[in-house]
Amino acid sequence: MRKNSTAEKRVLHIPNLFVRLGLAGFALIGLGFFLAPLTIGILNIGNAFGIFCCALLVVFLGCNRFFSRLLGKISMSRAGRWILRGFAVLVIAGVLLVAFLSILMIRASASPMSQPETVIVLGCKVNGSTPSLMLVRRLDVAYDYLVRHEKAVVIVTGGQGPDENISEADAERSYLLQKGISGDRIYLEDQSTSTIENLRNAQAIMHTNSWGDTALIATDGFHEYRAQMIADSLGLKAQGLSSATPGWLLPTYWVREWFGIVHEFYAPAQRTVIVPTTGDSSDSAADTTLLPSADLTNGTTNPAVTQTADSPTTTAPTTAAPTPVPTISAADISAMDAETTVDVSQLDEDTIQACFYSEEIPDTVFARINGKSFKEDGQILRSDLRYVRVLHWGPDGAVHIGELIVNQKIADDIVDIFRSLYDADYVIGKMVLIDTYIASDNSTFEENNTADDVSMADNNTSSFNYRVVAGSTSLSNHARGLAIDVNPFYNPWVHTLNGVEMVEPESGAQYADRSLDCPYYINHEDLCYQLFIGHGFTWGGDWNTSKDYQHFQKTS
Repeated sequence: MRKNSTAEKRVLHIPNLFVRLGLAGFALIGLGFFLAPLTIGILNIGNAFGIFCCALLVVFLGCNRFFSRLLGKISMSRAGRWILRGFAVLVIAGVLLVAFLSILMIRASASPMSQPETVIVLGCKVNGSTPSLMLVRRLDVAYDYLVRHEKAVVIVTGGQGPDENISEADAERSYLLQKGISGDRIYLEDQSTSTIENLRNAQAIMHTNSWGDTALIATDGFHEYRAQMIADSLGLKAQGLSSATPGWLLPTYWVREWFGIVHEFYAPAQRTVIVPTTGDSSDSAADTTLLPSADLTNGTTNPAVTQTADSPTTTAPTTAAPTPVPTISAADISAMDAETTVDVSQLDEDTIQACFYSEEIPDTVFARINGKSFKEDGQILRSDLRYVRVLHWGPDGAVHIGELIVNQKIADDIVDIFRSLYDADYVIGKMVLIDTYIASDNSTFEENNTADDVSMADNNTSSFNYRVVAGSTSLSNHARGLAIDVNPFYNPWVHTLNGVEMVEPESGAQYADRSLDCPYYINHEDLCYQLFIGHGFTWGGDWNTSKDYQHFQKTS
């Protein structure tokens, strides 16, 4: 009995207090790392497994004597010893496996050996319409590469999730446009829901444009190995263009990737290699998930897309697209409502230019504003104002019709500025008259101010509105049509009222922090700022007593 009792105490017993405390501290730190992602709603097999293992280690160390005796009793029988040995072998094999997988992941995240001219950005979560931090980092490494390699193009990928306002690809495209990448270098794949679909659909775009099968994959370093495994199975020669994962998220996604790689080894998804074609042959995509609406060419070619009962097939064009021939006129576009989407690939340069103009306020437009944003009190006359129509790029990656009412003194400036912003693919959230947000005719100053708040929250760019300055009885420069607010949701007005700091719109309060990496910020380096200042406007972001980052005005 004495011998057995000793054996019971020696199985996995850790008598040294400092060793137990050290291991417990390590387990608690790990537990904190795996629990942290839960604060932003991230729960996957990575942090679930990490939480389980760390919690188990903490419990074992805290009750070490009890578990030592329990395991000692199990080891007293022959079957029990075999069970413990088998368990030990599994643990050791698991440790060796994850060490091996980690080495593969680290090696795959190394710098690319060659310099391909195609970059594929793998999609990641979008918060509403804003790329998440992980997606921003992927886009930033792609941006740096595109800046260094002027001939390179980028395929942005990812469909729209249930909690996303736009597709991941649209958010990626808008981000790169705001960073200054030309729209003709950005190709959209907005149908995919997984890595294999990202790569398969991107491969179809590459084949349609005869780019070959070599590409860089812009994704987190931990994800590069599995992404390259999938690419290899599709016949893509992929290299890594790795971004850094936030440190507090890395353990969760690193562990999750172990399971993903093992799944790829033992339960690979059904794949078909898409073989490049020449002449008038079509790409084979018999079991792909590429949908007909995927933008394969970014407007440079027009592939024929057909769909059968089993699968869609994309046919590559045999020649380059001809110079666009207008199918609708500038007059047709002028008759359309603001924010209507326009397919500019069907327009020539003269037609596009004719879409940027100012005119005296038409009767149909005046009927919309009279008694709302416009008041007959003699201080501002209809003849003092002009109706402006422009085209602008939206956050969805499409071109929309925009409208403004401004003072005649700045009408030409506004047309010139927004033409330049359009040419630079600068994204404007929305551009409709403020009257869209005013509920009734014969509105009061208070109602007009409220409408202005709603317009800002909707990220609507606007100018004329007969209202007072918030918190005062003085007419705003908007009441004279001499001020304009651009992308106001992301560029709020920060001021102090009765000793309390106010942010308007309130829903955009987080963007009062100008240190955030937001592609919609207006600052001194921003093209929008430079154009307005170049036309003699002043910027509210330079004010001393408050900061109105959305606001430009010209009063002289």
